[in-house]
Amino acid sequence: MDDAPQVPPGVDPARPSPARVYDYLLGGRHNFEADRAVAEMIKAQAPEIVDAAWANRGFHQRAAKWIAEHGIRQFIDIGSGLPTVGNTHQVVRLAAPDARVVYVDNDPMVLAYGTDLLGDDQAAAVILADMRDPAEVLGNPELRRLIDFTEPVGLLATAGGVRGRQLPRAVAYDRGPEATAGRGGAGQGRPAGGRRHLPPLQG
Repeated sequence: MDDAPQVPPGVDPARPSPARVYDYLLGGRHNFEADRAVAEMIKAQAPEIVDAAWANRGFHQRAAKWIAEHGIRQFIDIGSGLPTVGNTHQVVRLAAPDARVVYVDNDPMVLAYGTDLLGDDQAAAVILADMRDPAEVLGNPELRRLIDFTEPVGLLATAGGVRGRQLPRAVAYDRGPEATAGRGGAGQGRPAGGRRHLPPLQG
């Protein structure tokens, strides 16, 4: 097909990727046959997975916007996945036009498509790193360029699940003893489950 996604360096289209499976569940086009096959297998066992994916996306956007409305001006989006409707930098800038955002994912396709989406936006970046290695994430030069750990940080880990649970602790450690609740701390967005299938923001 003419609109088939290109294969960036480092991507094996025969190996399913969580980011691309999620993209398919959300109706995206940045996925391959292997990703679609896995998604259809999941749907056969759990038909509600599509609703759950959209509910998760809606929660992510509402959490990000709420954190921005409460004074946070810099965000780390862990396991960000492929660009879709209402990306984090777009949502938080509805409340805070000067917000800075770093997207983190270990899929090279996310890096390629995300970087293309951001263009010359100097207040947002996509980095290739694994959430299971907090030192790799927090030590990335692009993240360090945009995120000031002497100020509050909004940490979004809505798609990472349990694999990302060590990262909030690492952020607190990196920031030192001032990383507590309130102005000196970090806002966290993580889904808690439930049946609130509210739609994502449209911009």
